[in-house]
Amino acid sequence: FFDGKTRRYFYNIDLQGRLFLEETSPKNIATSIKDEKFLNFFFSRIREANSKEMDFLETHGIQEDYPYVSKCGLEINYIRPAATPIVFHSLTYDGLLLYGGHLELPFDSKKLAISTITGRLYHQFLTRESDRGGNTVENENGRISMEYGLIRSSGAVM
Repeated sequence: FFDGKTRRYFYNIDLQGRLFLEETSPKNIATSIKDEKFLNFFFSRIREANSKEMDFLETHGIQEDYPYVSKCGLEINYIRPAATPIVFHSLTYDGLLLYGGHLELPFDSKKLAISTITGRLYHQFLTRESDRGGNTVENENGRISMEYGLIRSSGAVM
């Protein structure tokens, strides 16, 4: 979508943390975006979509599908995650969780949480003041909070 000043792209992030343009088919390891520089840039800018960005989606009836964005100048990249937009794909021997290309976050076992809905393992990504208490990963809508990143299944068995 291009309205003369803002270009909009739509992406999917699968349970392995792989990034795909929406129109890519089939979605597999061969068709995922692999450029580490691009992945680091894209993943370092992910945030929840604001009301103005959601208004655009609402006009097309897809506001529930793309709750996150990664902005680049006048370009808005809407994101549909399979679970969360952040998926930790590796754990280094130094105790760092890796996501995107090679972005990192220190692993801390006290920040692990399990989804009561899916049974998937998550690691706290953002530290926020919260009155929710406990290590709950679902928000009031049943959606996984941006506060957590999924640990992909191969990383959970290391």
